Amino acid sequence: LYMGLIIFEFLVINISALGIFYSLLNKTNNELNYGDSILNSGFFIFINVTAPYYLINDSIFFSSEKILDTLRFINYLGYSIVFITIIKSLKWQIKN
Repeated sequence: LYMGLIIFEFLVINISALGIFYSLLNKTNNELNYGDSILNSGFFIFINVTAPYYLINDSIFFSSEKILDTLRFINYLGYSIVFITIIKSLKWQIKN
């Protein structure tokens, strides 16, 4: 059930983000501003970095915890990216 939830989240965010990227490329939706595109990029990168980590963490059982501890930086990297993009988006919206 947990792996299914991760895959569902991965698909929903990727489909939504790719739809927004596509509309930005075609410029069909003029209501999107720079702050929204920064936030969209952050969530897209976040889910594509952390979802494989969680799938590896839950599906592969290592005899040694050292391997999982060394892979934990991937999770920290994903959360750092999403928080940086949220801050950049908020700063851009306050500035304008």
